[in-house]
Amino acid sequence: MTDDATRSSNDRLVVVVKADCPTCVMATPAIEALAAAGARVLSQDDPGFPAGVPDVVGDTELSWSVDWNIEVVPTLLRVRDPPR
Repeated sequence: MTDDATRSSNDRLVVVVKADCPTCVMATPAIEALAAAGARVLSQDDPGFPAGVPDVVGDTELSWSVDWNIEVVPTLLRVRDPPR
């Protein structure tokens, strides 16, 4: 349940993935569905993964992943002002 007092109009789901991750590859249909519903996808190693998602954000330098302490992918986050 979401507390409307803590939710911003800038909140968005972000999925952090990696092409070299068997679980991410297996979860591609779910990742594509999340992206179609408005989630932002960040790929740690291949900005073209997943291929069915337009506008994947490349995080090959891991700057976002380090800032968010991402140690395992796939990871689903709700963030305010996600990367563009």
